[in-house]
Amino acid sequence: MRHKMNLAAIFHKATDSYIYPLDREKICLRLFTSQDISRVELFYWERSNGDPTQVKRKVMTNYLNDKEHKCFQANIQFAPLASYLRYCFMVSSSDETVYFSANGFVNCFDLALVTESKNYFEFLWPNSLDFVNYSVPSWASEQVYYQIFPERFYNGNSQLSPKTVVKWGSKPSRSNFMGGDLVGIDSKLDYISNLGCTCLYLTPIFKAFSNHKYDTIDYFTIDPEFGTQADFRRLVEHAHELGIKIILDAVFNHCGYEFPYFQDVLKNGAASPYANWFTAYTYPLTSEPLNYDCVGHYKYMPKFNHANLDVQNYLIRVALYWCREFKIDGWRFDVADELPITFIDKLSQALKAENAELLLLGETWSDATELLSGKRLDSAMNYVFRDAVTAWLAKRTLTAVEFDERINKMLMLYPYEICLRMYNLIDSHDTERFLYQSDNNVTCLRLAVFLQMTLPGCPAIFYGDELEVSGANDPDCRQAMPWQRYEKENVTFNWYKQLISLYKNNLALMRGDFKTVYCSEEANCYAFLRSYADEALLCLINASEQSSKFKLELDNYKQTRPILTADAETGEIRVTSLAEEAVTDVKTGVLLCEMPANSVKVISLER
Repeated sequence: MRHKMNLAAIFHKATDSYIYPLDREKICLRLFTSQDISRVELFYWERSNGDPTQVKRKVMTNYLNDKEHKCFQANIQFAPLASYLRYCFMVSSSDETVYFSANGFVNCFDLALVTESKNYFEFLWPNSLDFVNYSVPSWASEQVYYQIFPERFYNGNSQLSPKTVVKWGSKPSRSNFMGGDLVGIDSKLDYISNLGCTCLYLTPIFKAFSNHKYDTIDYFTIDPEFGTQADFRRLVEHAHELGIKIILDAVFNHCGYEFPYFQDVLKNGAASPYANWFTAYTYPLTSEPLNYDCVGHYKYMPKFNHANLDVQNYLIRVALYWCREFKIDGWRFDVADELPITFIDKLSQALKAENAELLLLGETWSDATELLSGKRLDSAMNYVFRDAVTAWLAKRTLTAVEFDERINKMLMLYPYEICLRMYNLIDSHDTERFLYQSDNNVTCLRLAVFLQMTLPGCPAIFYGDELEVSGANDPDCRQAMPWQRYEKENVTFNWYKQLISLYKNNLALMRGDFKTVYCSEEANCYAFLRSYADEALLCLINASEQSSKFKLELDNYKQTRPILTADAETGEIRVTSLAEEAVTDVKTGVLLCEMPANSVKVISLER
């Protein structure tokens, strides 16, 4: 029989990307299809039950859509235990229905035949170690990150500055120093707290040669240009007093050229006791031509050989030392996607055994599934988010419709619980500033910040964005913090502060489901719903130079209350409490939306 629907696009595997336990009684299942599928129904039964009348059915929800695919999801619950579950899917288009199981497609469902032919998917046991949030910090999905490049944040102790220090605010280069230090960060914690950020991510602070410190010399020592161990201890303690967490940068993929063990190999070649800590092609080692493994082929940052157990144990000892001695709250792993998975597993297990509340964040610039599956890392830097927002709002190379497709595709990559704790950035020390990408159009920056605070995931701010810092890629993106801009009223700082407060005070934004409700290529408008328990927020953005009116079907909601309206061009932002704003009835299930040019709005919906 020749099928009309696109069977090749229907996909599910009985692995943790598609079926996973939420707890001992509840399981989440996901199925991917093509756009021609209109309905999916889950059939499921217990392994020991052969009675066709005991087969349960549940209609799955289509909650994500990109240009080619739909993602259907369902949560099913058992008491007292979700175990030994068999299941298949009934998949329907407008003119055809098929049944999809482990062995492929059939035209009808017969439990006896399915059992005899073993044509079913199966879930066996909800091991606690496999719960999607097992060992994940309780705070992982409710953070506002603030990334600091310490050398350029604030000079709090000029006596620490290198002799070659240049004037604060000089044009940054890859070799100059401006004197930022840990005392300076400590002195500005009230500023960070006032902004509303809850977790600091510091790029490397250990002894190194460069201004960026990704070329580590001593993993157990604070760089003397940044301060002392005592300075760092005071910084952590002060941050914790303010309710701010601190995660450090773990440069465990490679070290610096001056790292003592690498220097020993340079001196002694194959006879060095550390020769197997690195990967040499020939001896003696030479940087011209390069004959040893380096990250990015940068000759001054040789890669570790992680197949060596001594290397693994050394790096784990480093990670545990800073957790035990200084009570840091987690690690960000530099170029985590170049680290061997077996090492990440071992490192993660050691750190979680020490403290399950440690956050483990990985750097990757694409799909982070390998880093996040198997309970390896808790979160990853979401450059997929950054690329989509930049393309739509800064470069204007995507329409609102295409942007929505990119966001839906991004959310399909992981179980949704992981999406909620992803590190959603719009720039970093490794990229152009968002403002630079948008030709210094601050309106575009403010619109992007709105998306950071309302789309699923944890917003992550690169220091200075809130003060309109611009700059091309490294080294220009690593400018000195322009503190003089904060001393006078700063509209964009207030924009950030108000939207951060909105994020932190609404569970729908921190924990809620996501659903696109409107996107217009012509009007360049976009609207999506975030809902959690009884709370639902409608988030709207008009990224065009023209005002727009459109209607939204809201059959499940009867009343609306605007809680935020803002003009991204002027920076004027109005936040209202539910008590202040009048209720608007939704007539016939349709809401008329009026959006001025370059504006955003958040509306609370009530059933």
